[in-house]
Amino acid sequence: MFTFNPLEQFTVEICRFWFYFSNITVLPFPVYSLNTLTLMFFINFNIVCFLILFVCCYSYIFKKESMVMTLILVYFFIADLLHISLGVKKNSFILIMLVTFLFISVSNLLGMISYTLTVTSHLLVTLYFSLSFFIAHSIIGLCYHKQRLFAMFIPKGVPEVIVPFLILIEYVSYLSRILSLSIRLFANMVSGHILMKILVGFAWKLIGCNKVISSQFILVFPMCLVIFSVIFLEITIAILQAYVFTALLAIYLNGVMHTH
Repeated sequence: MFTFNPLEQFTVEICRFWFYFSNITVLPFPVYSLNTLTLMFFINFNIVCFLILFVCCYSYIFKKESMVMTLILVYFFIADLLHISLGVKKNSFILIMLVTFLFISVSNLLGMISYTLTVTSHLLVTLYFSLSFFIAHSIIGLCYHKQRLFAMFIPKGVPEVIVPFLILIEYVSYLSRILSLSIRLFANMVSGHILMKILVGFAWKLIGCNKVISSQFILVFPMCLVIFSVIFLEITIAILQAYVFTALLAIYLNGVMHTH
């Protein structure tokens, strides 16, 4: 009997590639293997690289193409976000922020296609991203301010009695950025995909019943409307979560670059 499991879409499987050296000799073990998570990560990253290189190399040829115009608008959108968040007019950090935004957007949108894997629905990946940027932000802060960076953990005008407690609170708040970035993206992707899986599975069971009654036809149509509404909502959330992740990175970067 088939068991419906909404979590099976997040299963990471091993992809095995066999190498044949001749028509007779075949190795009895896989020479190279990788999992579906790594494969999707590689595919998404290559798509992002292709999009950026396509705009850089052929934007003067396909000026009026919708894809080129969309990517150019995304570039200026990220540039404006950095200018507002960091308060600088230079295009510093724009490439890494643009790649991050595009990678999360592509990963979220491709993950909605059947028989694919959503990279950002795995806590290991989102934690890797947030930890990497946390370390990078700390290094940038040390390069900008050196030992004065630690002054951000001591608020001004505070009685000396409660300074140790405030320093501890500030340290916890600073370190919690790692979890806040990763869990926010991970939880939104997982919850949305589980909801879609449950609704689609329920509608499919209604349609595929052997004994169909008239009341089931009445339920199928509104259920399909709900499913399409949830899909549209998930597409919006997929892009919105990429924006939120990038915006928070810019805000955190501004915090270490402009300490009080």
